[in-house]
Amino acid sequence: MRSKTTGSALLIAGTTIGAGMLALPLVAATTGFIPAMVMMILVWVLAAWCGLLTAEISKACPEDKTLHGIAGRILGKPGQLINSAAMLLLFYSLCAAYISGGSGQLASIVQQATGVQLSHVAACISVTFLVAIIVVAGARGVDLVNRALFIGMLIALGVVLSLLLPEVEPVNLNTSHATLGNGLILASLPVLFTSFGYHVVVPSVVHYLDGSTRHIRKAVLIGSTLPMAVYILWKVSANGVLPEQGFDSLGQASDPVSAMTSALGAATGSAVLAGLISTFAMLALATSFLGVTLGLFDYLAEATGRKNNINGRLQTILITLLPPLLAALYAPGIFITALGFAAIALVVTAILLPVAIAWKIRHSNAETEYQVRGGRPALVMASVTGVIIIGVQLAITTHMLPAIG
Repeated sequence: MRSKTTGSALLIAGTTIGAGMLALPLVAATTGFIPAMVMMILVWVLAAWCGLLTAEISKACPEDKTLHGIAGRILGKPGQLINSAAMLLLFYSLCAAYISGGSGQLASIVQQATGVQLSHVAACISVTFLVAIIVVAGARGVDLVNRALFIGMLIALGVVLSLLLPEVEPVNLNTSHATLGNGLILASLPVLFTSFGYHVVVPSVVHYLDGSTRHIRKAVLIGSTLPMAVYILWKVSANGVLPEQGFDSLGQASDPVSAMTSALGAATGSAVLAGLISTFAMLALATSFLGVTLGLFDYLAEATGRKNNINGRLQTILITLLPPLLAALYAPGIFITALGFAAIALVVTAILLPVAIAWKIRHSNAETEYQVRGGRPALVMASVTGVIIIGVQLAITTHMLPAIG
């Protein structure tokens, strides 16, 4: 059971660590390093509590292995429809973010390697086409490619951190722009919450660990803490190396993520480090993109009844990747905005639906082996926080609050 617990914790950590971490230094630069760290810790606590809540409802419904099935069993058809709509919004928003961010990194890598400047359209289409080929080939191909990419990402991250940390200047971390009045603290919530989105795999972890409460709790808490540690090191490295004025110009860049990775390389004066940072960013985007695309592909194939032959798979990949590709082409630099919209869907699937399900199960007085601490007050507080995150993203979209990055 110990090895299964370790594997489950790593599954949660691997699901969490991805493209969202690329936006974290931009959040810290916008709000100031200390406020960003405080907000990230609070969001991490919320995400971990919601992970344990999802485990609670999964243990209460052992016949179902997904939130979709649990929602249908407890909340009926309306619950399943809400979950389906949220999952589609989540998947499509993330795919649009990954195409946008990946295209910028691909263009940067190609320019560094060959001197050729890819256009935004060519880069977006290239990234989308590469992922489409792998996903159409099947889940086995995605698994093998993703393993290699994830290992490469961890190696690249380790090397990047080892080279950046000695260059950190503490004065660069002594910044704070956020106040309760300027809205920057609130504006950071959607991107921060998206960076801790692993809840979709929790029901699978519960079944994999045979419903053992002690091991489930350990897997969720360790699995969510590992990304937190990685995020802290990454933010200290990026924000500690690049001076405040270096971040100020990134908000005006068409692709803030690519501009940030280039600026980090330039600040250290190392062409090799610049290439490693771009490679790490590309691998982080690729691993997340492949997993999300495969999930959306399988979901749409089942929902639309497409056949599992070459024609059916080509039709499915078209409806999977064409909408986010058009979004990325229409709105260059949509990376952080798309992550914000993904937060809306994540709030529904990670907070609001689990709270509604847990509330109904507890209200029915059904005997449950495990309940996350906090009782009904915690359920209410989590729901209110989730509504606030959704409201913040809508306020950013309507320009009532400032945008991050």
